[in-house]
Amino acid sequence: MTTGTPRIEGYEDLEVIGRGGFSTVYAATQVDLGRRVAVKVLNFDVSEEAAQRRFERECKVVGMLTGAPGVVGVHTPAFTEDGRPCIVMQLMEGGTLQSHVLDNGPVDADVACELAQRLAEALAAAHGKDVAHRDIKPGNVLLTADGEPALADFGIAVVEHLACSSQTVESLSPPFAAPERLLGGEIDEKRADIYSLGATICFALTGVAPFGTAQRGGVSGLVKRVLEDPPPSLGTLGLPGDLSDLVTAMLSKQPEDRPPSASSVVERCERIAAESKRITSVPTASVAFSAPPKGDSTQASFGYSLDPADSAANAAVTGLGVGPPPGIAPDSGGVPPESGPQPPPYNPPSDPHSGLLGESDPDT
Repeated sequence: MTTGTPRIEGYEDLEVIGRGGFSTVYAATQVDLGRRVAVKVLNFDVSEEAAQRRFERECKVVGMLTGAPGVVGVHTPAFTEDGRPCIVMQLMEGGTLQSHVLDNGPVDADVACELAQRLAEALAAAHGKDVAHRDIKPGNVLLTADGEPALADFGIAVVEHLACSSQTVESLSPPFAAPERLLGGEIDEKRADIYSLGATICFALTGVAPFGTAQRGGVSGLVKRVLEDPPPSLGTLGLPGDLSDLVTAMLSKQPEDRPPSASSVVERCERIAAESKRITSVPTASVAFSAPPKGDSTQASFGYSLDPADSAANAAVTGLGVGPPPGIAPDSGGVPPESGPQPPPYNPPSDPHSGLLGESDPDT
């Protein structure tokens, strides 16, 4: 594996913003246009067949999705001076959904509904071109500086008419992977994506993965929970029933019990949002989401906690297909709440998500 900051003709001021087993992502300045971009550099030499296939597949997929709504924009392929392939793409300065939730706490129902709608629209665009993402998770949802979400990392995506390698648990993010994906074999890739989107929205609402991760019982214990445990109940969060029902349906064990398409998720989100607007004139009590206090990764009132120490067992990579920069916790955990006194409820700032989904701060 080549180490050190790469040299790429036409790009300067490279700074690492993410690193993982397959690739490293740099923020860089594109000299001729004077703009900041993200450059994803494969850590493997291009001569390694598996790495080359992955790179070529991602280039083909993102090329097919150029201009699609809610997909991270890709500018051009490139190569380092030592021959490693790169992908130059839009720099998403808002970071990941994962880091946003970990830093600010869970989002409310209206934000979650709009987030689900935006990501389902992106997924519908991909599915419309026969592209399945196969690794939707909070770390692969990136945010612009204005808080607009977009799907990233199509490195293990599958295209119906392209030859693609099969997946292993190690290439997946088990906390957000559909049960049938963990079992392997032929699956309905698009409905498996819908499950992962549901798990991602569950994380946005609660701050935790639906079934934890591999800290308790290892990967095998996590897989067992994903395969056998019922979807977590969202009723205690005070969500609108339709939104709770939608997320629960997306997390169904059987693919046929999930929404039939990403477009149908969009339609349901639109109906939920319309109903929410209709009743906004009726005074309601505010809903406080209970999450661990800042710095307490040992327990969450919802069910499974996040623990930064579990990143290796999680077998997950974040952001543009790589791990988060130092200081951002990975999507990990797996410890159920202990008995006894519960931690105090998380009290976020008055509006910690004011910049998410392009909403402006009313006080500015």
